[in-house]
Amino acid sequence: MQDAGLIALDWGTSSLRAWLLDDDGTVRAARSEGWGIMHLPEGGYPTAYAAITEGWHDRARPAIACGMVGSRQGWVEAPYLPTPAGLAELAGSLVQVETGLGTLRLVPGLLEAGDPAFPDVMRGEETQAVGAMRRLGGDAILVLPGTHSKWARLAGHRLTGFETLMTGEVYALLSKHSILGRGVADAPEGSAELRDAAFARGVLAAQDRGALARLFSSRALMLTGAIEPSAVLDYLSGLLIGEELRLASPILQAGDPRVALTGDGRLCARYERAFEIAGYAAPERVDNSALQGLVDIAGAAGLIVPTQLQPSGA
Repeated sequence: MQDAGLIALDWGTSSLRAWLLDDDGTVRAARSEGWGIMHLPEGGYPTAYAAITEGWHDRARPAIACGMVGSRQGWVEAPYLPTPAGLAELAGSLVQVETGLGTLRLVPGLLEAGDPAFPDVMRGEETQAVGAMRRLGGDAILVLPGTHSKWARLAGHRLTGFETLMTGEVYALLSKHSILGRGVADAPEGSAELRDAAFARGVLAAQDRGALARLFSSRALMLTGAIEPSAVLDYLSGLLIGEELRLASPILQAGDPRVALTGDGRLCARYERAFEIAGYAAPERVDNSALQGLVDIAGAAGLIVPTQLQPSGA
């Protein structure tokens, strides 16, 4: 077991985040670049890795990464593990990459194969889930908003199953490449109150008959003057996030297990607002889950002394 801190990377499709940690879990430095696996600099993965970690190899620090860097299109594929899985399974299945600056270990993704007719996968979110488990300390439904939102079931400190909803990607497609976004991009910016009201209206509309039956109302409400052009996309966002809550209503109405959110702060805040509008209890918020998950997996793999992030790394 090494005692030289840790280099941790969250390497996704569009961005790369890196942290340098001391032995006690304190974050000494953090960097980010737009070098996701689809936007690598000249020289590819080795160049991006060397640049994002420059000056961090003065000691024999172990390095670990999660995300799309371990996908089939990534640096080296880290094959999916089946659910249920937790810290031990992930730590025991790390895939090594020789970087020229030492060994980088890649965290595998997870495969949900409970229904063979409809398999599901995640890559990167499994690390967030592991980081959230330490904070939650018990069974929960963990919601991970994003381009492909995940609703994951945590039980016994393991991720036992999950479902993907393409909320963010559908929003991007509809707002940029459909009639629903036509004429709204150049509209004068509306007030926060008007935009929040439109978002709330969308969340509630989805609870009625579902988002698909109400999508065109995004256009009709603007044409009739019921919603300002500047707030149309907020209404559309409310519809799509509201649809997630409608689909999850049996779980949410039961109130057991509890629900938690982790991920981008602004997006989590929007989901929190949707929960409030729909009349559900506020979900717990777990911050820094990706970094904590990387630290926990590195600890379980014997790369570092197991530790919890210190407040300065929050």
